[in-house]
Amino acid sequence: SSVILPCYIHDKATYKRVVRWIRYMDKHIKSRLGYDRIILLDNASDLKFLKKLDATVHSDKNECLHVGRDDLFVYRYEQHYPRVGHLNYPYYWRAIYQLPKFNGTFYQSDKYYWIDSDVYIVKSEFIEHIKSQNTGFIRYMDRKHQWGESILMTINKDAFHLLTEQEKALGWQ
Repeated sequence: SSVILPCYIHDKATYKRVVRWIRYMDKHIKSRLGYDRIILLDNASDLKFLKKLDATVHSDKNECLHVGRDDLFVYRYEQHYPRVGHLNYPYYWRAIYQLPKFNGTFYQSDKYYWIDSDVYIVKSEFIEHIKSQNTGFIRYMDRKHQWGESILMTINKDAFHLLTEQEKALGWQ
């Protein structure tokens, strides 16, 4: 399995937040969740920040931009999609819908844990719960607002066709 982090590192503060999250995941979550690597699906961040992460960085034009850790991978989209509203993140959905396209090209996994950089999982019971989800596309419910949350999801290989169909419907191929 792999952990997916959608990101846009545009200044020192966002760089520090991503570094803090990666360190937390490596130290406290990796051994319990059992993932092989963290994959950043990047919204055209400044390359200097990505190189500082010591990650292996590829562009959406199939170019290797930097070689670093083999368990920390960045797929960098060249076109930046800005946030256009409170709940409107086109880059986020581009990354989700195109995930199946790149499975096997740059990384291979039967399960992806989609975890945003402001999510810190602390309960062992919850780690075991998300680890046990082996089929489908699971979004966890925000009880306060009554909608499926997008900052933490489990995406299993048997649900990839749903993402591919949505990408085609949106014309993002």
